[in-house]
Amino acid sequence: MSFDMRLFQKRGWYHAEISRNKSRALNTKDEQKAKAIFKAMERAQLKGKLFDLEKVSRVTLSDFRRDAEEIEELKEKGEYCNKELSFIAYREGLNDLSMETIKKDKLSLKLLSEANGGSTLLVSVDIEKFKSNRLTNGAKKITINGYLRHLKTAFKWAVEKGYLKKVPKIVMYKRLRKPEAALLEHILEPEEIKAFLRKAYKRGRDWGDYCLITLYTGGRRLESLDIEYQKSDFRNDKITLGETGKTGARTIPILRPVKVVLQRDKKDIGRKFPNWHPDTVSHWAQETFKDAGVIGHKLHDLRHTCATYLLKNKVPLEVVQRIMGHANISTTQIYAKVLDGILQTEMKKLRFK
Repeated sequence: MSFDMRLFQKRGWYHAEISRNKSRALNTKDEQKAKAIFKAMERAQLKGKLFDLEKVSRVTLSDFRRDAEEIEELKEKGEYCNKELSFIAYREGLNDLSMETIKKDKLSLKLLSEANGGSTLLVSVDIEKFKSNRLTNGAKKITINGYLRHLKTAFKWAVEKGYLKKVPKIVMYKRLRKPEAALLEHILEPEEIKAFLRKAYKRGRDWGDYCLITLYTGGRRLESLDIEYQKSDFRNDKITLGETGKTGARTIPILRPVKVVLQRDKKDIGRKFPNWHPDTVSHWAQETFKDAGVIGHKLHDLRHTCATYLLKNKVPLEVVQRIMGHANISTTQIYAKVLDGILQTEMKKLRFK
């Protein structure tokens, strides 16, 4: 005979009856929190899993998204607040994160909390409900994907801390391929490249080197960031990129500007760049473009520019595919179409005057 769990109160405190004559205290007088814990217990029972009440029952979305300042204010009021439960407080304590990244972390969790309710347990969060809520409020799918990326980072931390057993399933909205005309807008002109690199080096030598190497290798954000000296073969002018990238490692030629930069601080082993956070790097790129007066561009546009100029300089399509690390030649062909668009635009400038 099956037994239906039930929620009940005893002297104001909530309990869950999990089998006949056997119950567990939920250690709360808050009805919403008790219901959230009970719901999670029911789901765990249906799946035949043990329920870790001690950890799960103390992590709500409100706990998870509090910043350090709010935590201190609560402590001053004499209200118990465990800083260890807060992902935001943890992120604020890191030295390599930009304020912009933390701001996006906060916004993503704030919107998740609004959709699910602040008293919702972390283990009971409904991602699809959040996505539906954002769409209803007029957010674009590409914007929602940005929120989901930040939430995925937060959930990974929660797993590391033991507040979740695994990262909740997060299905991103499929990004439609941009038409060639849209991609064309992301290719930098020679004068824009010069202005950007000038401002990058003005910000700092390491940052300038990072931007230059990304431009001359077409590396993805992490591929450039994770460059190591032991992967650079100066005798044969080769460098290995991409062990952290989408398509695995690839070895490409070292062009002279890259070789000069790498040999300036040459070491036998180790990283070329500091262990910057990838989101920080993207934010710095946007600031640098703005300082250079180059509007509407982002870090990944350096990669777009590299691929297009390789084709413009008659490098065969298959070679460009290998240099860029494209899994499919069809991706490289998009840049060839972009180049056709550039040629058509330039041809229209012809005047017999």
